[in-house]
Amino acid sequence: MREIDAAEELIEDYLVYAKPTYGQLEPIIVASEVSHVLKIMVPYANGKDVEMHTDELDESAEILIDRYKFQQALVNIIRNGIEAMPEGGKLVLTVKSSPTKVWIRVTDTGVGMTKEQVRRLGEPYFSSKLKGTGLGMMVTYSIISQMEGQILVDSEKGKGTEFTLEFANLATTKSK
Repeated sequence: MREIDAAEELIEDYLVYAKPTYGQLEPIIVASEVSHVLKIMVPYANGKDVEMHTDELDESAEILIDRYKFQQALVNIIRNGIEAMPEGGKLVLTVKSSPTKVWIRVTDTGVGMTKEQVRRLGEPYFSSKLKGTGLGMMVTYSIISQMEGQILVDSEKGKGTEFTLEFANLATTKSK
């Protein structure tokens, strides 16, 4: 059954990448979505001895996206961060905004990546994990890109990684 579930997950990732479909684009308060995803991921983090918390949540940050695809992308990034800390560690989420941009940061104290690994993130079949397929990050990059967002990654081997998702601030788009 586990192998069937793994195969279904792999096929679903391929389909999301090959033929992205989005539900209703809707304005979301980013802090609420981040808190929701955090609650979903807490049991997984606890099982891996990873402490998760928020540092700063800008309650005014609002973006226009497909809520469920956004959650999927954020779960993929958080899961990778947790898995990058095999001895446990800390994962911190922050949400900040300016009049034109919204930033969602996921920072871990994990094993980190080389510049080459960071450069290859999002490529099909590239993974630094022993059992990884690379498809989770490929799908994540696709989702964020198609919602007109951007992913910025800062990582240092042995120090950890920071993923920053950047979107247009909905307050700006509403005024256009």
